[in-house]
Amino acid sequence: MDINMKQTKNPDNRVAEEERVKTKINKTMHNAEVANEILEKTNDDLLKKRLIEKNSRRQDAVRKMKEEIDEDKT
Repeated sequence: MDINMKQTKNPDNRVAEEERVKTKINKTMHNAEVANEILEKTNDDLLKKRLIEKNSRRQDAVRKMKEEIDEDKT
């Protein structure tokens, strides 16, 4: 095998990986929605702070996962 040849992922594996990442995105977004519902109902300032921080991390994670999907398509 030529060293300069770029190895490509098996198309089936790439599709499976994309579906796995999309599932993770959906779960993460669902968790953020649940956290937002709790935020609306709670008076606990510490809980609110923690949920806001978690949702911020979730937004970053979703953005990165979407970038990963886009990179795999190129």
